Amino acid sequence: MIYRTIALLIRRWPGLANSIIHSAMNRPYYHLEGYMNRWWLTPKFLLTKDEDGFDVPYDWVPMWARVRVHHIFRPDADRHLHDHPADNLSIVLKGYYDEQDIVGRSNIRTAGCVVHRRAECFHKIAYVPSNGVWTLWFVGEKRNDWGFLVNGRKVPWRTYAKWNHESKLGK
Repeated sequence: MIYRTIALLIRRWPGLANSIIHSAMNRPYYHLEGYMNRWWLTPKFLLTKDEDGFDVPYDWVPMWARVRVHHIFRPDADRHLHDHPADNLSIVLKGYYDEQDIVGRSNIRTAGCVVHRRAECFHKIAYVPSNGVWTLWFVGEKRNDWGFLVNGRKVPWRTYAKWNHESKLGK
C-alpha cells in the first residue's frame, strides 16, 4: 500500500521526484559506469558496510526502508535475462523504460508505475531513452544468488561474466 501511495504522489506532483532524487545524492552506492548510477535514499544510520566496503542496510531494516535511487542510462548490454538476489520493487520517478519479461513480452514502465519482482523473476531492460530513466528501487533481504537465464538454465553471474569476457577475447 505504501508503494502505491508513493507512486500516486509522484504522478500527482512531478516535482516530488526531483526532491527524492536530490535528497539521495549525498549517499552514493556503487555506480555501474556507463550503465547506472545509484544512491541510497535509506538514512545513513540504517546503513552498515558489507564485506566489499559498500554501504548496505542492516539485516533488520524492512524492505520499505531499503531504498535506492537509480539513474539508468542505457538498456542491459547482456543478451540474456537476469534475476536479482532479493525481492524488489521499482517505482519510476522520471522518464520511462521498456522491460522484457521471461515470455518475451514488452512492458513499458512510465513515471508513477510500480513493478514488484520476486528475486527469481527473470527480466531485462530492453530500451531506455537517451536522457535515461530515474527509479526508486526497494530491495528485500538477500535470498537468491544473482544470475542469467541461458538455454532455460540459471548461470551464476560470475560464470556468465567470465564467459562474456572470454568471448570478447576470442577464446
